[in-house]
Amino acid sequence: MQASRKDFGEPSSISAVGTEVASPSPDDTPDRAIKVGTLREAGKAWDDFVVRQPGGTFFHRAGWQRAIGRTFGYRSHCFAAWRGGRIAGVLPLFQVPTLPWGHALVSAPQAVYGGPLADGADSLDTLLRHARSLGESLRVRYIEYRNMAPLEGLAAKDLYVTFRRPIFPTADENMAAIPRNQRRSIRIGMRSGLTSEVGREELLDCFYALYSHSVRNLGTPVFPRSLFLNLLAEFDSECRILLVRRDGRPVAAVLTLFSGDEVLP
Repeated sequence: MQASRKDFGEPSSISAVGTEVASPSPDDTPDRAIKVGTLREAGKAWDDFVVRQPGGTFFHRAGWQRAIGRTFGYRSHCFAAWRGGRIAGVLPLFQVPTLPWGHALVSAPQAVYGGPLADGADSLDTLLRHARSLGESLRVRYIEYRNMAPLEGLAAKDLYVTFRRPIFPTADENMAAIPRNQRRSIRIGMRSGLTSEVGREELLDCFYALYSHSVRNLGTPVFPRSLFLNLLAEFDSECRILLVRRDGRPVAAVLTLFSGDEVLP
């Protein structure tokens, strides 16, 4: 993942609230062929566009933006570019407090990926110009795009690494793809009376107790329980909890997101 940033001058302190802010009128867009509208105005067309694009991710989805807004109260500036009555690009964008002061525009906060998603150079340019204009008007410290590839003309950092592994058709093939020592650990667990179940809200309390304990021990900030509840509410069958028990006692759990042909634990 590449994190591209556009830096601005002196920041100002602006309170964050959990409501979406309307973008400027499409008539104010410099390029009259491409108009700009909000996430709310886009409706179902937002996700329809995301799933059609090769670079579209779970974190570009409208449901992710709603869950983040409700959980953290960040001010939403998510907007779409329209061409000829059809969406030509989207940019999930939130105003996020920064330390020790000020704010930034981030695409997308608390997400692995984000950044502009466009079907052409004209719509990409419109998204970036609109974001820059917004950043200047809000006097944020910088804009951060969590895109997979660098954006031309913007500083980039490659601090993070994505690990991907193909999923094979059969359980035996997937087991064979796991390194030998890990396979041994899995087989020991299978012989040790561990049981598993898959569910949703009914497993959330057990999951969150294990998650918060594990993350705290690693010295990492713990996400609020409401984030996972909001994700479950938004994504139905695309969000599931796997819980592992030993002698009836919860010992491990993971919340997994399903996006197209990808599984995101």
